[in-house]
Amino acid sequence: MADGPPAPDPLAERLRGLIRDVPDFPRKGVLFKDITTLLGDAEAFRTAID
Repeated sequence: MADGPPAPDPLAERLRGLIRDVPDFPRKGVLFKDITTLLGDAEAFRTAID
């Protein structure tokens, strides 16, 4: 049994870093997740869909 929180997954962190939060878009109170930077990174996109 491990003590403490699990170690962060570097792959998940990389993918998360490629998704941009855009607050209040398209209207106030909505947090839009912009994945265009993920789509622009062929290797990361391939990893995300595999």
